[in-house]
Amino acid sequence: MYKNPQSGCCNEYARHLEEQGVDVTIVDDAELGEIKQRAGVPHGLGSCHTIGIGEYWIEGHVPMEAITKLFEDQPDRHWLGRYADWYAGHAWATAGALRGL
Repeated sequence: MYKNPQSGCCNEYARHLEEQGVDVTIVDDAELGEIKQRAGVPHGLGSCHTIGIGEYWIEGHVPMEAITKLFEDQPDRHWLGRYADWYAGHAWATAGALRGL
């Protein structure tokens, strides 16, 4: 998890993921703008943290259910964002999860 060191909500989200069985390493001294650019997060859709999981980037407080679905479907995109219209029934929407980590 790449995050702003002053962001407490990121630490809470990391704990939530750990409770769900995800190992989380927090990096709070990275240049978030560069990380988000590398992840392909569209300008204006960035959050307080960006997480690299497997071949994917997760942006913001994405529910574990959505992350699980991401790995089940393995869409050919790069990122999954909290604000993206990422789920329509059982199909991934265009702005959803993008592969490329």
